[in-house]
Amino acid sequence: IHGYYACVSYIDALIGRLLTELEEQGLAKNTIVVLIGDHGWNLLEHGLWCKQSNYRTSVFPAFVMKVPGMKRNLRPDGLVELVDLFPTLCELTGLNPPKGLDGTSLTPVLSGASNKVKEYAFSRWYSGYSVISDNFIYTEWWDDAGMAIDRMLYDHRSDPGENYNVAGDPGYEEVMKDLSERLHTGFKTEQ
Repeated sequence: IHGYYACVSYIDALIGRLLTELEEQGLAKNTIVVLIGDHGWNLLEHGLWCKQSNYRTSVFPAFVMKVPGMKRNLRPDGLVELVDLFPTLCELTGLNPPKGLDGTSLTPVLSGASNKVKEYAFSRWYSGYSVISDNFIYTEWWDDAGMAIDRMLYDHRSDPGENYNVAGDPGYEEVMKDLSERLHTGFKTEQ
């Protein structure tokens, strides 16, 4: 864990050096800087030391943008997916994105015009398919025929650490039904 934090601290310092150099070279006013990771990382949360899981610790990667002329230090409340990066960069650079993209441009959020661009985000790890909303993360583990063989539901309002799977709680039956439908719609091309 110490080594992981040291790595993150070192990367942070290097990003600072990069941004300083862009300023010194006069390039900051026309350079978009994007910092992304392909995943989050578990530091023994849920007994895991890895990136591979359907927990929030794995599916919420680093995603930071510095865009000339845009507001600074915005932290949107809404969900963002890595597939949103390409259409965002297309719009920011004046390019027409190709048709059929899954992502949504984040320029309304970057400009401060909106705090949210989508209601749901989707992730997958092996046979575990997840849909994420503002308040929940719902996962179904599918067999080869696309049928759910197990489920996980975490209520981030009462359990942000995702320690209590409420999938079997009758009080969440409607939430699970709604999220399951959204999950199957979101992954329709996978089945």
